[in-house]
Amino acid sequence: YGQKVFEIVRSLPDRRGPCKYFVVRVPDPTYQYLVVSIKRGVWAAPASMANALNELFHTQDNIFLFFTVEGSNVFQGVARVSSTVETTENGGLGQANGACTAIFSVEWLKLCQLSYNDIMHLAVSENQPLYEAGNYAELHYDVGRQLMELLFLSESVVIDPDQIEVPDHKWKGWGK
Repeated sequence: YGQKVFEIVRSLPDRRGPCKYFVVRVPDPTYQYLVVSIKRGVWAAPASMANALNELFHTQDNIFLFFTVEGSNVFQGVARVSSTVETTENGGLGQANGACTAIFSVEWLKLCQLSYNDIMHLAVSENQPLYEAGNYAELHYDVGRQLMELLFLSESVVIDPDQIEVPDHKWKGWGK
């Protein structure tokens, strides 16, 4: 068992080159936006983040996004940003008017159900536990690495996007 854990930790995607870690709060308790993201390989951020994400994309080897669906009390997984950000007038997350119109590609690396109970020892700051992190809160390098380990040591979850019905309006703004 110890050797298996060592091999998993040693081969994690954040073990090579400079990287950044962010918490993403998914505002959809039905998981439908997560399904769209998994199926299309895209995500949307607030338009105000486009320039910062693009700069990070060009200066870091990896940008990792840790996803948690609002109200679920778990982290559902981690994805890597795999393209520069493009802003649109009608972006993903079914929102317009600049809310979440910065669209970019993501590569899903792990899907799981990591309970907030399992991360109680991790914090964004001295006064803020990780599970209370705001949307797109950047995590300290050590906290990001620990969360990555916990996610990859968690049992994987298989989500079949074809088994979850997503209304047509939730697909709009996510690109082709």
